[in-house]
This record gives sequence, structure tokens and C-alpha cells, in this order.
Amino acid sequence: MYEETKPILFKPSILVATYIESNKNSECHLGTRNIHIAFSCVSEETTIFIFVVYAFTFYTQRRDIWSFLTDLITNNQGPWLLVGDFNATLGAHEKIGGRLPQSVACYDFHELIYY
Repeated sequence: MYEETKPILFKPSILVATYIESNKNSECHLGTRNIHIAFSCVSEETTIFIFVVYAFTFYTQRRDIWSFLTDLITNNQGPWLLVGDFNATLGAHEKIGGRLPQSVACYDFHELIYY
């Protein structure tokens, strides 16, 4: 018989998630195609910061969210997990088919990832 189990993330006695920021209903005017949420998870040993994003497809429009994320990382020291669709590559070697990415867009993403 199937026994239902709950994910550990939602067991408050082990791990607590705290909302930091989201642009869904905020004043962060990042646009309707840049969607993100940031939160922290605290266990007995450490705090882990998590950022989930769906970013614009145009690199000039992604710069606002890259800047915002850099500020978040600066103001919240500790390990970070960045997940989502960044709509960016680190270089042409990561791309198959279609147009090659602009080098400035790759540079911007590289600066974010290796901040």
C-alpha cells in the first residue's frame, strides 16, 4: 500500500523557509517577463538563500534583475542556490542551433554567476 510522505522542506521542526522578496506584487518594476522570488531556508546549522527566476529574453532587460540579485547576495551573506530560466548562456559553446548569443550578454551573465 502507498504511504504518503511529506517533503522535508515543509517540516517546520527541521527546516524553516522565510520569504525575502518577490516581484509579483512588489515595487520592483522589473517587468512582467522577469519573474522572481527569493527566500531563505534555515536549519540548525546554516541559512541557505534561494533565488528562483524566469528572466527576460533580451539581455538589456535582464540587467535590472542581475543588478537586483547582486544586491541581494551582497546584503545576505551565505550560500546561495540560483535556479530557474535565466535565458542566458556563458558562451556560444553552450548553444545549439539558432543565433549565437551576443558576447556582451554572455559577459553580463558570467559576471553574475562568478560575482
